Amino acid sequence: IPAMTRVGKGWAVTIPGDMSDAKRPKILCYGDSIFWGYNGLLTKRTEGNAYICGWMDFIEGLVVPEDKKKALAEAAASEKFDWIFFNNGIHFLYWGDRNWTEERIKEHYRDIVRSFRKGAPQAKIVFLATTPQVEIVPKGEKAKKVGKENDRFTRQNRLAAEVAKEMDCGFLDVYTPMTEHLDYARGGGDQYHWTDQGYQIIVDAIVKTVFPNGLKPQQVKKPK
Repeated sequence: IPAMTRVGKGWAVTIPGDMSDAKRPKILCYGDSIFWGYNGLLTKRTEGNAYICGWMDFIEGLVVPEDKKKALAEAAASEKFDWIFFNNGIHFLYWGDRNWTEERIKEHYRDIVRSFRKGAPQAKIVFLATTPQVEIVPKGEKAKKVGKENDRFTRQNRLAAEVAKEMDCGFLDVYTPMTEHLDYARGGGDQYHWTDQGYQIIVDAIVKTVFPNGLKPQQVKKPK
């Protein structure tokens, strides 16, 4: 059964066409192009074990607008999700004002959590750390160090982790293992995106969180 998209005012969540197995957790993943990078890998990895639903989106600017809060809540309520994994990192802060206060940044993250929680009070909510910015390297070469603006990424990860603890959410530090594998970055003039090897680090972290005892073996369909 092909996937389908549920659409509301300001939101669009792609879901599997069949979610009839009540034993499988329903997982909503929210994020920008980083989400798009790991989504297919996560869906394939958890086939037969979970239902992966996704919304590719991001919130620009420091303040979360009221219409965006409503969209986040409505999207979270579009299914009875067991887990919500989200990130709003690079687009939110990287091109923003360096003078934004830490408290105001934390309130941005709180607003996102409150909105998801309003729509899905039953769901476990987990922050995904913002992935590293890498140096610019010539095409064909591998990155070896982080980029010049990476300190902004570590700052927002620290603040997101503080909010996660404060609001009883999970926090997945995918940033640290990815800095240990900067050679997994896409490279060239792209400082933000990753090869499948890099995105696999995120997939592994999500799977380990939802399935601490491991995934069930996927059943191989026999040809008719």
